[in-house]
Amino acid sequence: MTDLTLARSLAENIRFKGEKKNKDNVFMDHDFISEYKDELFINGLEVNKYLTPSIEILLEEACNNLLLDRKNIFAFVHNSLEYQASCLIVDEDQCILKLSSNLIKDMENKELQFIMGHELGHFLL
Repeated sequence: MTDLTLARSLAENIRFKGEKKNKDNVFMDHDFISEYKDELFINGLEVNKYLTPSIEILLEEACNNLLLDRKNIFAFVHNSLEYQASCLIVDEDQCILKLSSNLIKDMENKELQFIMGHELGHFLL
C-alpha cells in the first residue's frame, strides 16, 4: 500500500473552504468494483504506455503533480459522445479513472490533464 498522507495533506490545503468534507470512508463493494473493472476491460480501452502512450504521459504527469503513484490509478477510455470523466474510489489507496472518448478526441492535452487532475482530486479528498 502506498502512503498518500502527504498527497492528501497538500490537496487539503487547496480544498475549496466551503466544500463539505466526507467524514465517512465508505468504499464500494468488492464485487461491484470487480464487475465495473471487467466491464471497462471488455468495452473500454485501458490507458497504458502501449495502447495509449500520449494519454499515459498526461496521466503520469497529473499523478506526479499530485504526488500520486500511477500504479494506484486504473484508467480507461470508454466510447461516448458525451464529455464525461469520473473517478470511482476503490479503496483508500486505489481509484478508477474513466474518460469518455469525446474528451480524448476534442480536448487539448493541458485541458485533458486538468480534467484528470480534477478527478484525481476527488480521490485524494
